[in-house]
Amino acid sequence: MRKSAVCLAVIISLFVLCGDCFADNIDDGIAKLKNPDADIREGAAEYLGSVGSKRAEKALLEAMTDSEEDVRQRAVEAIGKVGGSESVPALIRALKDDSFGVRMEAIKSLGEMGDESAIDSLQEIARSTINPWVSQKASKAIVKIKSRR
Repeated sequence: MRKSAVCLAVIISLFVLCGDCFADNIDDGIAKLKNPDADIREGAAEYLGSVGSKRAEKALLEAMTDSEEDVRQRAVEAIGKVGGSESVPALIRALKDDSFGVRMEAIKSLGEMGDESAIDSLQEIARSTINPWVSQKASKAIVKIKSRR
């Protein structure tokens, strides 16, 4: 197991074990998104997505521009869980991220959020990509969005 995976598991466990100080954990998670250690930032983004706190949305949007790919990917995933319609433009921008993982997570998150403003961008990906798996993921996200009408 990678060192970062172990650190991530430990961070999430520590947050979860302290359920009676939940509100403080969300603030702590938000603060940890600024930690110099990328593993801690990644764990904080994952934690904030797992607790579903809308309070974390602004900090997670900032984390979507982190220099570390894994942090960006976890932030995009978390935004898909906690973000509102104001987060959709940032997710659409993430469709052009240098990281394949971030782009795939953005497709998934846009599908989960169900905002129709993402359909055109997802259709462009479905049409223009040479990777059939990516095209299929974008098409599934579109179907998911349209099914919410």
